[in-house]
Amino acid sequence: MIGKSEDVWETWSRLTGCDCVGASSSHSFTCNSCADDPKPKPVPSPKPKPSPVPSPIPVPVPVPVPVPVQVPSPSPEPKPEPAQLEKFNFEMDWNPSSCYKDSVCTDDKILNAFTVSEIDPKLLDRNKGNDRCWDKSSFEASNLIVGNEVSRGTLEALKCIYQNSAGDNEELWRNLYVQRGSCTGLSVSDYFDLIVKLYTSLNLNKIAYDFGIYNGTAITKGEVDRDDFLNFINAESGKKAWIECDPDEKVLKVVLFCIEPYPPYDVIDCTMDRNDPTSTNGIPCDGTLRLPMNSK
Repeated sequence: MIGKSEDVWETWSRLTGCDCVGASSSHSFTCNSCADDPKPKPVPSPKPKPSPVPSPIPVPVPVPVPVPVQVPSPSPEPKPEPAQLEKFNFEMDWNPSSCYKDSVCTDDKILNAFTVSEIDPKLLDRNKGNDRCWDKSSFEASNLIVGNEVSRGTLEALKCIYQNSAGDNEELWRNLYVQRGSCTGLSVSDYFDLIVKLYTSLNLNKIAYDFGIYNGTAITKGEVDRDDFLNFINAESGKKAWIECDPDEKVLKVVLFCIEPYPPYDVIDCTMDRNDPTSTNGIPCDGTLRLPMNSK
């Protein structure tokens, strides 16, 4: 017989009278079969011993047992839920409008087209801080190289649709992720992948071209009517978009689409009111808006 547990076979030996020899190295046992001695050996009867004189039984004195005092442990403070997002604003700016007041811009980098501005997360409760954001005071932006985090296809697209008209692309992309991207809950690669996906799928420049805006030549005065252009965008995209302007200069700056802030990040209707007198992009943007152009 081969056993597997020392405790089992020690018990086995006591119960059966068969000797077990342990192999300590393998923890297996070889048991001598009781069949080798079919007749059990007689066990001699022990000689009777004189009964001892009973001693008086001491009466135990009860000892009080101290009752442990249960000290309640402090309850951990509940971890706050992440701030709930209402939507993402996907903003594309008319590229010359981002530079018409900025002498730092380089003319050969200014495109007469709509380029990426940002994906900006908006909270359901605008009075609550967005704890999805990285702590800007402890985050070293210089440690982030966006070009090393995104795919080659996304990187090549960013060089076209999100170039820095006034300097280094990496600095522009890094600052965008630190200030906006980190607040979306998306990783660096996912954030910029989504930018490229939305930009290519919405194809705003094709809509603008069909409306009559291309290379500064179709609209000779460099002007558009806000409502006419916005209505055309809504009809072509199938969703209600939004236009932002510089109300003082009456310059068209941004076309904005609203995005569901969770996968699959569908485009949804924007709910802003173009007739809102309290919004800088409501009634103040009504009427004719200028489109700055790069003449080169």
